[in-house]
Amino acid sequence: MPTLFKTTLLLCALGLSLARADSTFEPRPVHPLTITSDGSRLLAVNPAEGRLSVFAVGPAEHVQPLLISEIPVGLVPVSVRLLNDDEAWVVNELSDTISIVSLSNNNTIATIHTGDEPADVAFSQGKAYVTCSRDNSVEVFNVVTREKTNTLALEGLLPRAITPSADGTQIHVGFQHTSNGTTILPRTEAPAQTVPEYANPALPAPPQVAQIVSIDDPAIDYTVLDHDIATIAVATDSVVYQGGIGTNILALTTLENGSLAAANSEARNLISFEPELRSRFARSRLANISSSGVSQLDLNDDPDLTFPLIESSSAASALAQPMALLAAEDDQVWLAAYGSDRLALVDTDTATILQRIDLRALDAPAAPRDGQTVRGPRGLALHPSAPFLYSYNKLSHTLSIINTTSHLVVGEVDLASFPDLDPDLKMGRAFLQDARLSGNGSVSCATCHLDLERDGMAWDLGDPTGSMLTVTGFLRSVHLYDTAVNHSLHPMKGPMTTQTLIGLRDQTKLHWRGDKASIQSFNSTFPNLMGGSRLASQDMDKVANYLLTLNHHPNPNLNLDRSPPDEINGGDPLAGVAVFAKFDNHCIECHSLPSGTSNNLDLPSTVSSFQALKDPPLRTLYQRQFFNTASGETSITGFGMLSDGSGSAKDFPIVHPYSLHILDEPSRPQAVRDQEKLDLTAFLLSFDTGTAPSVGAQVTFRKDAGFRVEELQELITLQNQTLGDFASSDLVLRGTFQGERRSFRFNPQSEKYESDSNSVIPQTFSELYEEMQSGDVLIATGVPLGSASRFSTDRNNNQIADREEALPELTIDTDRELAWSREFSGWHLQKSNNLSLWSPHTAPATQSDTLTTVPGPDDENAFFRLQRNW
Repeated sequence: MPTLFKTTLLLCALGLSLARADSTFEPRPVHPLTITSDGSRLLAVNPAEGRLSVFAVGPAEHVQPLLISEIPVGLVPVSVRLLNDDEAWVVNELSDTISIVSLSNNNTIATIHTGDEPADVAFSQGKAYVTCSRDNSVEVFNVVTREKTNTLALEGLLPRAITPSADGTQIHVGFQHTSNGTTILPRTEAPAQTVPEYANPALPAPPQVAQIVSIDDPAIDYTVLDHDIATIAVATDSVVYQGGIGTNILALTTLENGSLAAANSEARNLISFEPELRSRFARSRLANISSSGVSQLDLNDDPDLTFPLIESSSAASALAQPMALLAAEDDQVWLAAYGSDRLALVDTDTATILQRIDLRALDAPAAPRDGQTVRGPRGLALHPSAPFLYSYNKLSHTLSIINTTSHLVVGEVDLASFPDLDPDLKMGRAFLQDARLSGNGSVSCATCHLDLERDGMAWDLGDPTGSMLTVTGFLRSVHLYDTAVNHSLHPMKGPMTTQTLIGLRDQTKLHWRGDKASIQSFNSTFPNLMGGSRLASQDMDKVANYLLTLNHHPNPNLNLDRSPPDEINGGDPLAGVAVFAKFDNHCIECHSLPSGTSNNLDLPSTVSSFQALKDPPLRTLYQRQFFNTASGETSITGFGMLSDGSGSAKDFPIVHPYSLHILDEPSRPQAVRDQEKLDLTAFLLSFDTGTAPSVGAQVTFRKDAGFRVEELQELITLQNQTLGDFASSDLVLRGTFQGERRSFRFNPQSEKYESDSNSVIPQTFSELYEEMQSGDVLIATGVPLGSASRFSTDRNNNQIADREEALPELTIDTDRELAWSREFSGWHLQKSNNLSLWSPHTAPATQSDTLTTVPGPDDENAFFRLQRNW
């Protein structure tokens, strides 16, 4: 009961918004595609539905892989690696788990729990190394026992891509947020802004702002580590670091010659002002790291050579944002340019781009743009014997097939039986990540908003050619809620850190200064910063509609029942709520619950600023506590929590000076003041993101292993999260039951599990467990509210339980062509010569408006049947 009271108290205090069925988690695939050593099975993650898609790959004349199975795993799978040709490890970013999938069993057979937001896994010498991106760590597991043997704390931000060395003695880890040798000089120490000759003469003198400087600037008395890649010695798990590779390490692979290839983006944030940065604010590069040093290949022409003009002709061949690498023969590597929908074959020895392949090549030249136009390649797999390269396309939710002899796109198939998004939402997402919308084809919104989050950088996007802007705010900080003030904002606004595009649903005034009235107001970014053209208004509406669906991941510092822990670093989070809400402290006046923003611009003096700033949301503070400006200390990032990149962790939880006079009021005992700071810090570090920890949480029950009391208690907690007015999530069971693939959804009203078949009556978990057979595995997974049926018993949301739907009718004509209605999704054709052993029939299918048609074999003794994929 105390836990229930604590949870209810906090939920009442925060008035939390909840992740709903119409909510989306932006997937961040790292290694989403792999192929078995014999080339017979191709595996691809399906983040939208928490499944692993398994494709049968036929003989060379059968170009298109055939989807034959969709195996439930955890939520938002982002990587899949094969330990052997039967056992796949699927990394689930939202669930914080790894699903161990047996291809022969066609099921997840075990679950490994990891740190926060795991991203990738690599194997070497009986060990599995898993990057835990938000924990800035690598966890090490024994591949046989699947027990964790070590946790390696890393000196770097957001470790994601991981790859073993050629000889298996080392593991290389790439940090997605690294230093590019820049940091922030506070405005109290920075020189006055330089006004360029082209500035608007009608502007008043520019304000005093902070300045982005090199870490070698003599005014900087702390050290910013340039740790781009960590290399782990497998024998000892010791770690060494290497820098000078790039600002954002996006992909890694080891080449046949033993060198390491690192795809990276280099931020050019030492250039000031939006007109100066236009279309040239970042470079897409490929680094080759060997014993002789580091060489960099710029994947595009130098935009400085034509600046201020934009060389639009280069857009036809640009390679923007390389997000996947795959070793080819000799010194060559395949590269997937996510932003420009192109693949490239690169010779790293000669730094030569040998081939460029356009993934939109199959599109009709005059075809209207739709949700499938932008592919977004994020994973690559090469057939071991046939001349085929496969591209995992995040944005179109497809697989492209490329002939490696002709270097032509020869086919494309869906990643899953059902689409991942509504077509308009898919288009909205694509506009944000399509570099072909920029003037030279090399940059997009996602260049800085990586997967619509942050790049860890500050940028000076002031515009000396702009005009003064007026934004109205209210004096909330002094409790004058109805007193409006018109704030005059100068266009030379100074450095500002990149903000996440996730979690905008309850925000109004946008950006650090609240100078964007809506998401649609950012349309000017396309011409002014990217050198392209404005989107049509209806297309910007699609961008806005998509962004408003996006949710943050849960805060890992919260308990499974959404309550805060009893203590974080000596502070009590619940006591911190009282400090936060105390009238004298004013925190809650500006940082209103539940998101931490009042969507208001208040007095600049409250945050020691020259300009009015919007009260920013607090939901991702736990991700941004790594900037340390203490003299003589080291920091793993050059930028902090405040708008201009200042805001050192050493000053937390005050950060800005407004509450200083209260929290450090000399009239109060020092011990009280110190404890209040600890309590407030604990509350802020456990600040709810809007998504409950139960969303994605998993508990695995294996009949042969029994279950521990702790596992049953976790299941009860997950069940409780579906109940009452404070329901945070829904709950499903997926796996094998009585030897068959089955799914169940928990009904909060009856508190029983309903099956995907009417032949199984609703039962409690204890009743289901008693009926499980040897070998059965059921995995409980918390899912967003309102989505239980889609994740379990009614995948196509047609109100008919999956196992009760009519079977498609299979017909065969005199030419031995087999056909079935296209109304039926999620079926594949199997053949047999003896009605005992069945195998996928991989002959290429053709689609009409009404039918799927497949040619049958010449063998008249063959039998055929349709088999469901899930």
